Amino acid sequence: MRLVESPLDHPPRACAVTNREDGELIDFQVVIDRPLPSWLYLNRLVVEEAGELIGMVPAKKVKKLEERMEALSRELDDLQETMKIYADFEEKLAEKEPAPCP
Repeated sequence: MRLVESPLDHPPRACAVTNREDGELIDFQVVIDRPLPSWLYLNRLVVEEAGELIGMVPAKKVKKLEERMEALSRELDDLQETMKIYADFEEKLAEKEPAPCP
């Protein structure tokens, strides 16, 4: 299998589902038996839609989620560092305050 764009090498030179030639197509590199033997091409969007139907997540969506997760992780690291600085400050402040009189 490989990802290709028009012009396609073998007939029917279009997606077997949509009959469209535009966009990214998956070339399965096999001949399917139709009235005339045909090379199997499927439009990437058709395959992604079918994948979503059975619970798969498109790579673009995964990439966006990974980028968002990395950003949130950086924010969390910054927040934890701020909390540590604050805790250290409170600890030093408590050491300097005299104990209350009974």
